[in-house]
Amino acid sequence: SIAIKVVSSRYMSEHALDRFLHEARTVAQLSHPNIVQIYNLGREHDFGYIVMEFVDGAELLSVLRDAPDHRLPVDRALDIAIRIGEALMHAHGKGIIHRDIKPSNILIDRTGMPRLMDFGIAKAQTFNTELTMPQSVLGTPAYMSPEQAIDSSSVDARSDIFSLGVVLYEMLAGRRPFEGASMTEIIARLREQQPTPLVEVNPEVSRSLQAVCLKALEKTPDRRYATIEAFVTDLRQVRDRTRPEVASRAPTLGGRVLSGLARLLGR
Repeated sequence: SIAIKVVSSRYMSEHALDRFLHEARTVAQLSHPNIVQIYNLGREHDFGYIVMEFVDGAELLSVLRDAPDHRLPVDRALDIAIRIGEALMHAHGKGIIHRDIKPSNILIDRTGMPRLMDFGIAKAQTFNTELTMPQSVLGTPAYMSPEQAIDSSSVDARSDIFSLGVVLYEMLAGRRPFEGASMTEIIARLREQQPTPLVEVNPEVSRSLQAVCLKALEKTPDRRYATIEAFVTDLRQVRDRTRPEVASRAPTLGGRVLSGLARLLGR
């Protein structure tokens, strides 16, 4: 089955429509089990269209709304974050930044597999900057990185890391780390306010998982994970340490702590 997205120049400028289709062509090269596949795209007169894979499932946004306390079990949240992180590893490897990672852009199919979609404002790092409006702010405020809230055209892959960190926090806490009554208030808080520690809102969250999530949410890009691979590596390590069979073997490790987590935990 397929889904077709149609956009009209009646509702966006010629510039925006050209950018939308240009970026969609770049995204069409992505092929990954956790990314909704684009099959075809083009333009007919005043309309642009994208033919994509149809995913039978629900948005993560709906899943969270229906979940007890609007949050997921720790192991499920970790699984989703890791799989979306793996999708971003593939995209970043192609030079593509998503720039709008949020629960409504993550579909959970009927098998439970998370699928990242809507690269509609994605940016190819090799993309001609003349097709991107200067000083434009694209994305969803509550999930933006601080630098994206200032100027979307200058972000790099670390902005996606921040946004995935926001989604992970929300899956674990049942609320977003930065909230407000208006776009201005949300942006002010994400630039100035520190999120409530996860262990204070969810006793099931370990100290190590909190450290990983908060590192992804560092306000300065240089203090975040340098790559999505590093973020995913630490998430996998947290996941593996929480598995019963791994925990039972922990004493045989001779007190060694996995390097990435050790640094985060100050060991």
